[in-house]
Amino acid sequence: MRPADAARAAALGNPNSIYNFFGKRTTSLSAETYRKLAKVIPGATVASLQGLEHAQPAMGRTVQVKTEARAGVMRASFDLPLPDQVETPVPIDAEMRASGAYGVLVRRPGAELLYPEGTILVVMPAAAYAGTLSNGRKVILQRINAGTVEVTVRELQVLEAKAWLRLRSTDPRYDNAVEMPWPCDGARMWRRGEDRFSLAGIVVGSYTPDP
Repeated sequence: MRPADAARAAALGNPNSIYNFFGKRTTSLSAETYRKLAKVIPGATVASLQGLEHAQPAMGRTVQVKTEARAGVMRASFDLPLPDQVETPVPIDAEMRASGAYGVLVRRPGAELLYPEGTILVVMPAAAYAGTLSNGRKVILQRINAGTVEVTVRELQVLEAKAWLRLRSTDPRYDNAVEMPWPCDGARMWRRGEDRFSLAGIVVGSYTPDP
């Protein structure tokens, strides 16, 4: 992670102090800056940034968990605010990372029958996905209404040349399905009433942290 990446991920307005610190032109930062950097730099702690202990190596590669999936919650944008995004160690290969793979945090309600809450999904952007969209594939659906965005995990169901994206929730309020154009290349946006829909990504893996 470059100093500019760390400053951006930690929502630090002026990255100059970060450049100077990692360039050894200054020897210390404020306590709040240490805390913010330790949150976003894989393997780092406040103590390791202060030189009091060695940073732990990141486990394999990481993905940026940039959004969360939760039915019925409308937000200002698809991405979470930068301070709420985190780099998480997840075993992905270099090709997936180079293709833009990102992480999605699963929240209740909406996908309880698919994944435990807190699961981190590894998602490929729909435009970069080279596989085939087939029955049972898990996808990330973006719904836009009146300038706000809902992000959900859905399961693709294909029946007789028609396709639906279904929530798999235990909450009866979220037993709805969204019909989608079929066949679908994943790049199109479609409309149903006041809602606009698009496939934001295809789930290619999942990781459930220990409690």
